[in-house]
Amino acid sequence: MALAVALVLLTATASADDEWGGVYNGRTLGAGGGMVYAAGGFPHAGIGALIGTSDSVDFGLKANFIYTGQRTYATDGFKPVAGFDPRLAARFSLASGRVLSALIRLEPGVRLAQFDPALRWGPELVFGIDFGIRVAKGASIYAGVEVPIFLNIPDDAAGNPFFVDIPILPGVGFEAHPNDFIGFGGRFNAGVDVSAGNITKSPQTTFAMLAEGFFVLRVDRIKSHEKPR
Repeated sequence: MALAVALVLLTATASADDEWGGVYNGRTLGAGGGMVYAAGGFPHAGIGALIGTSDSVDFGLKANFIYTGQRTYATDGFKPVAGFDPRLAARFSLASGRVLSALIRLEPGVRLAQFDPALRWGPELVFGIDFGIRVAKGASIYAGVEVPIFLNIPDDAAGNPFFVDIPILPGVGFEAHPNDFIGFGGRFNAGVDVSAGNITKSPQTTFAMLAEGFFVLRVDRIKSHEKPR
């Protein structure tokens, strides 16, 4: 309730359109839409870009620098290790109502949990469902779940065992668009990390989290100076 009140006060004089798509407000960009964004927090910091290929589908790229090692989202036994996490990105609209919106995210990629690919690397698929609940003009509350599925490929079975890592991360957050071109927000997702494979006491479970703030720029609005949809 406090978050909703704060958002209402923050955006009371906003000129942004209620329906322009953002990062986690559950709305796609629309045909011809485009945005770039930067995000940072735990367990990564990165940049991304999306283009609206139709009114209900977006495609793009995302690149994250991670610093938490092979079980990227787990907090148990955390030891800082630098890595890289590039992905493709696709978003598909499920609903786009006046108050409630929803979309599915699919982000396939390759995670290098350490910069030496011989040590910790493998394919991943991030699956997400994002719901946006509009609470004021240009402001939405985020609710959703993110599931990053990572397959660790062994180079040396003794020192780098094969395993599958699946964090299940429900969460909440907010996104605000104070004008037609920029937006910002944050989210916190927390849940359980499940790892199974050639590891001790398989399957292992531990607490996992994802916390980030972000800033978004709608480049199509800057180029065209269009009135918001």
